Amino acid sequence: MENGKTEIGNKNFLLFFKIMREIKFRGKRTNKGEWVYGDLFHATTGLIITEDGGANMDNFSFIDPKTVCQYTGLKDKNGAEIYKGDIVKFKYFFNKESIEGKAVIVYEEGAFMMKCFCGHIHLSKKRAMFTLEHFGINVEVIGNESDNPETS
Repeated sequence: MENGKTEIGNKNFLLFFKIMREIKFRGKRTNKGEWVYGDLFHATTGLIITEDGGANMDNFSFIDPKTVCQYTGLKDKNGAEIYKGDIVKFKYFFNKESIEGKAVIVYEEGAFMMKCFCGHIHLSKKRAMFTLEHFGINVEVIGNESDNPETS
């Protein structure tokens, strides 16, 4: 392989490599209500999150299924990981006008998206949805649906 190209038969094909995002979850412990982060397992006794990939099954937590959220692979402007169910505020400029809003992170149409519930409204007067990459660094995590149920 040379310069990102490989020869297959008599034709050259460009190979494009995409770094895969980290797959992990968070959820609240059923016994203490604390957030734990790691790998999600489905056991006969309930959902479990381990922080060590299941290498030491003595180190696991049973999780409330209603609180399980998947990591999007993205971080907000402050470096905080963004999970499905997070509440974010965003800001961008359109025609030299500053537009701000709040949204919840959802997984729809095969992508993690921001579902706006405060602020930005499309011309159609429906609440807007954007992919997370749409705003990039102008997104800030300010809460989540489990801790702030009034937003869902």
